[in-house]
Amino acid sequence: MEGFWHRALPFRRNLDVSSVLGIVLRVPSLVSANRTEEIKHSVDLYLGPPIDDFGMLEFERMDELVEIGYA
Repeated sequence: MEGFWHRALPFRRNLDVSSVLGIVLRVPSLVSANRTEEIKHSVDLYLGPPIDDFGMLEFERMDELVEIGYA
């Protein structure tokens, strides 16, 4: 299949699929962050737990997230 793409698009660069996937997964986060900022300005109290160190697909760290939310 790679030979086909090389002939069809000889000047294209090899894509790092992991970085493309990362970008695709990041788009909903950016939209959500934008919406969160809008909401923060329209409420009297906003609680935002410190979860910036967690990735979107780190399901194995769910117990840590629950503890942070509980605290």
